[in-house]
Amino acid sequence: MKRFVRYFFLFGSVLLLSASSACAKLIKPDDTTYTYNLEENDELRLCEITLNLTNSVAPQMVSLTAFAAFSKPDGSLAAGFITSAAKRIASGGRTGVPLSSASFQSQSFQSANEMEQLIVNDTGIMVVTLDGSAATAFLQAFIDGNFKLTLSLTRSKNVTQTFIVLQAPSQEVQKNFTKCLNQLNSNTASIESTIRASSLRSTGAD
Repeated sequence: MKRFVRYFFLFGSVLLLSASSACAKLIKPDDTTYTYNLEENDELRLCEITLNLTNSVAPQMVSLTAFAAFSKPDGSLAAGFITSAAKRIASGGRTGVPLSSASFQSQSFQSANEMEQLIVNDTGIMVVTLDGSAATAFLQAFIDGNFKLTLSLTRSKNVTQTFIVLQAPSQEVQKNFTKCLNQLNSNTASIESTIRASSLRSTGAD
């Protein structure tokens, strides 16, 4: 994933895409799993939470990775998500489902209004912002765990699928992520404190 984030830092702008709302299909995943990850090198520190959705209908696997990335050379910060989808095939394996656009929607945040998009790795979508306020709003909405992810399939004209997420990351995943944010550039301080406060309220911690 780091190479995609680095691409955004280098070029500063991305290909704008728009999602069609025609023929939208609502899907409630059969299984929802969150995992935390940290990647770091001399150029970049990357905090991630990956949400994996398992569905009974195609695409049976959907991945949504929310991230905050700090570029060490110039001190810039990017936040957003990368999403991809896959379906099962007759051999028992899986194959990627090409996407043309993606959007994140919650009561408090709409990515279509605040973020830009880029097609990555031929089939996935990166949705990203360099704006601190938009980054805070998105990460908070993601951590709250009550949102919709809408995907437009490249090979299905005017067809979108909306996945309904009603589960937040575990307390451990939230704590690791906010700790990672706290170790980024000082510009992320407001992001970290906002998410930490929400996490404490939702878990009843002291």
